[in-house]
Amino acid sequence: MPVPSARIPDLTNCYVDNGTLLLTKCLGAGAFGVVYRAVDITSPPDNRKHYAVKCTMRAEPGTRHAVTQRNEITLHEKVSKHPNVITLHRVVEEDDFSFIIMDLCPSGDLFEAAVMRRVYANNDELLKLAFTQIIDAVEACHGKNVFHRDLKPDNILASSDGSQIWLTDFGLSTSKSTSNEFYVGTPSYMSPECLGRVRPRNTYLSRNNDVWALGVILFMMITHHSPWERAHTEDALYQQFLCEDSFLPKYSMSREANDLLLSIFTLDSLYRISLSKLRAEIQSIPTFFAGSQTPVAGGKAPVPLSTGNVETSVRCQSILLDADVFALFSMSISCASPPSSWGSSPTIYTSASSSSAFLSWSDSDSDWESEGPITPETHPVQPANDVPDLPEGKNLGMKSVREAREPAHPLVANRQGSLEDIEL
Repeated sequence: MPVPSARIPDLTNCYVDNGTLLLTKCLGAGAFGVVYRAVDITSPPDNRKHYAVKCTMRAEPGTRHAVTQRNEITLHEKVSKHPNVITLHRVVEEDDFSFIIMDLCPSGDLFEAAVMRRVYANNDELLKLAFTQIIDAVEACHGKNVFHRDLKPDNILASSDGSQIWLTDFGLSTSKSTSNEFYVGTPSYMSPECLGRVRPRNTYLSRNNDVWALGVILFMMITHHSPWERAHTEDALYQQFLCEDSFLPKYSMSREANDLLLSIFTLDSLYRISLSKLRAEIQSIPTFFAGSQTPVAGGKAPVPLSTGNVETSVRCQSILLDADVFALFSMSISCASPPSSWGSSPTIYTSASSSSAFLSWSDSDSDWESEGPITPETHPVQPANDVPDLPEGKNLGMKSVREAREPAHPLVANRQGSLEDIEL
């Protein structure tokens, strides 16, 4: 199983990629990875290049974790050139870690833009512009048989003004148009069929599952709330949605927006609106907001979204139903001890050279997806091994690289030292 991000040590102020990238700041964490801001110290001091680097524990060859890790790289690489998908530059493997090096979006994600700063509030044109870009990115992915399965505001990056959008984090994506893996993604954004609530089907359409998630995202961009915690009848808000036509208008949205969301939140996914039709409908709606309309009285309150520190709070965690079944990690980042060294030579997969190898491997990558529905009975919980503490007196960084760099870039040898001597 993938190693939870809580077990990944703090790599701040460590070097990676043969000592060329310095990890300067932890930007956030998902269930199985930690994202850092990195600076290329070989770039000109007056024009430093910065990247986002996703760190995960390196998988043992032949394991399911290795399949998942390769799958993320392969599928992200297939769509990386789209203007609304974050660019993947290369992948580096050093010692126990795998580093995915991507473009940096310093302004944050859609959650911060839409919920914390509310840049789309009562701004129909900006909302249309942003959401259309999200649709374009997802449609381009589907055109290359890449189905995201974890669409949510946290996995969509946004410019500071909310006008530019980039899709990211393909860790749970699949190339299978029909999936038999249930409970994959983030519960609030999962479709009923992904939650296993549509019987007697034992598969569901990956494409339509993504469309459902887009509906939840659109709802959030309009109302700053999540419509429910999970789309099944045990959830009171979802049950209310199924029973009452007046459910959606309670949240200060226009009738047109309400009708569009109803076409997305269709229980039978075969009748769910297509992406092309959704794009056209988004463009044609005069307003998404209620304005002077009086919201319908009564009903339960919406589910508030967390507005904690965007850099340290894990908001809605993604899950993959396997040995980590139902393991929803809701923790602040609390990094353990850093590695003692980076002794082994790194393995580097570049976007230019690795494509054919990854893509040919991907054609036969998903044998684990054809093993039948994954349930707690077929994949019982197994305790994970703890990351061992550092031996006494071990160095905190990439010692050999740091010593080599010290004459040109005089940094102290431990991570508590100042980085002011490098213009970052």
